[in-house]
Amino acid sequence: MASVYLKRSTWYASIKGADGRRRNVATVARTKTEARRLAAELETKAERQRFGLEARPTEDGRTLADLARWWLERWCPPASVTRETSRLKCHVFESPIGKLPLRGVTPARLDGYFRELRSAGLSGASCNHLRAVLRCVFGRARKQGEWHGDNPLTATTPLPTERHVPDTLSPAEIERLLPHVNADWRGYLACAAYLGTRPGEPGLLRKSDVNVETRTLTIHASKTGLADTLPIPAALWPYVSAGLQTQGAFLFGNRDGSQRRPTTEALRVLRSAMKRAGLVQGYDHTCRRCKARGATHVERHADAAPRNCPACRAKLWPIAVPRKVTVYGLRHSMATALLRSGAGLHVAQRVLRHSSPDTTARHYTHLVAEDLRGALDGLGRPPKPPRAEPGAVAATGSAGAEPSGDSTRFLPEGAGAVGSGPAAAETSNKDGVLQGAPSRIRTCGLRIRSPTLYPTELWAQLTREWRRRGRDSNPGWSF
Repeated sequence: MASVYLKRSTWYASIKGADGRRRNVATVARTKTEARRLAAELETKAERQRFGLEARPTEDGRTLADLARWWLERWCPPASVTRETSRLKCHVFESPIGKLPLRGVTPARLDGYFRELRSAGLSGASCNHLRAVLRCVFGRARKQGEWHGDNPLTATTPLPTERHVPDTLSPAEIERLLPHVNADWRGYLACAAYLGTRPGEPGLLRKSDVNVETRTLTIHASKTGLADTLPIPAALWPYVSAGLQTQGAFLFGNRDGSQRRPTTEALRVLRSAMKRAGLVQGYDHTCRRCKARGATHVERHADAAPRNCPACRAKLWPIAVPRKVTVYGLRHSMATALLRSGAGLHVAQRVLRHSSPDTTARHYTHLVAEDLRGALDGLGRPPKPPRAEPGAVAATGSAGAEPSGDSTRFLPEGAGAVGSGPAAAETSNKDGVLQGAPSRIRTCGLRIRSPTLYPTELWAQLTREWRRRGRDSNPGWSF
């Protein structure tokens, strides 16, 4: 129970702290009633902290931008600092919402801000990425005691997004691409294509990570920091061997042996190599003469054949437009190629080093319709031929027509259709009863005890024969 006392004109509260020990706290209360109320509040807060419950929100003079800067400086992963700094600078630091005090950051204001960004042209996926970053900021602040309220991002609603299927390269296209890559970047992009590494991870590989005897490679993930050992594919081994002969400690470093940083230069090298390899969407034929005169004339064609400008009759200059494949798209290409080759989902998840196969299946496998055709064609049986009309059967029965599939499957093995030829007209069973009438019913034979077809007249004769012999001759059958 909290208690208060006055000492040198200051009211003190004696409370039980979060560690279970009694301690005295000086208050700013001017009266005894005010001091008792503050003591009760402090002891309640300490009790909630002691039992692991949520602490109550407290007043904080910091703004949302201040909390985001604190997270960038102390808790943002090193591989994501550049990207997240740019994101928060554009949408938090330089926006009015970044100036709000932390107590004013509510789910309603955040939802309204995300909708404003969506209306301004920002994609739903980008808005959801910003939402995820801010949720991480508040979550880390709560764990470190920088924020004692609820996480306002948990009550916000994600915006709908359109799933984007990235363009991927097949193994044959990868082999066609690599010879056209700059020699300094060839091993870097080959590692990204054959092992599905994340952008920047090939530059982190050291020569000590290669085991030449077992042909394995230890990869230190740039995202999680965890290390994993993977076998080196046969197609990648020549590039690894060449990297071991270079100077410096890094496998795919710069010419001076220093570490190759993850920059946009890798994307420029990749796009230039795709143009030289012919992996393009088409060719933009541009008229330079019209461009010099202030006009623009561009035509998109599938080839680079010579063409003339319809306005000035000058020759058009073809410019290759590469496919929209990024360095990260090589990781998607490798995962898709694994599944197309017949490897299981868990194999792809192990190579990509994902924590769950669901992530691999949802984001990294892009099978087209032709990849599914073989599996779907193997389901079921081909349809049966259509049945003939009753009139057509009666007309063709005496001409020796073949019986339909539904009728022959009830006949004994080796038997033809009833009444389908001159030899079947005089066929008789063991009881001496004639067969061959066109009218049939299905039942079980008295002796063979298997499904068969009998003519109507034959069925009547069998019934009379069974009654003549007595019902006790076959007690297990009934009609």
